[in-house]
Amino acid sequence: MKVIPKLRFKEFSETWKTKYVNDIASKLNVGFVGTCEPFYTSKEEGVLLVRTGNLKGVKIILDEEKYVTKEFNEKNKKSQIFPGDLLLARHGGNGEICMVPKGFPAANSLNIVILRTSSEIDSSYFQLSYSTFTVQKQISSVTAGSTQGVINTSEIGKLKITFPSLPEQQKIASFLSAVDEKIQQLTRRKELLEQYKKGVMQSCCITPFLYCSSNSFLRVSCC
Repeated sequence: MKVIPKLRFKEFSETWKTKYVNDIASKLNVGFVGTCEPFYTSKEEGVLLVRTGNLKGVKIILDEEKYVTKEFNEKNKKSQIFPGDLLLARHGGNGEICMVPKGFPAANSLNIVILRTSSEIDSSYFQLSYSTFTVQKQISSVTAGSTQGVINTSEIGKLKITFPSLPEQQKIASFLSAVDEKIQQLTRRKELLEQYKKGVMQSCCITPFLYCSSNSFLRVSCC
């Protein structure tokens, strides 16, 4: 199916395509499923293990890090993750998808869906598309009735994604990434201004007031 969006960058005019995820993914599988405790080791001797708890929103947050032996990592190549790979929580993920960033260390994964796009799709664009209302509605329909919102690879593979040419995908992803960065800057600025406001209010609060004790009225400053 081909579509033409109402809003787009003026240098692009080609129609968009709609395909199943299965047709635009070069890899779609679940990371290691099972008990990893016997394979845990130190950071110095092991390989990072990314778990569901590390997927926060659209980012990978490395808190409470766990490491597995290099032997485990070599034996379980299908659960290895690399920069550009997209990671999804199988349970209660609310349709959120994280992308492994550039420079991410060698890592394996536990009970996480790993999706790697084909050369036809930009990973950043796919991540954005996955978060759209159209795709989220599809996800809701397949997870309805599941108390934890479980989604498996066969269901993900049947999701439909609409996309333009690769250059237009990259342009869209770059533009929206710049918007996100600006939002983060403004959010940080707002936080700093709020801190500044509290400091000014504290410094300006010099009007004394009366405090009634059991014996007398005391003159007290609010600072």
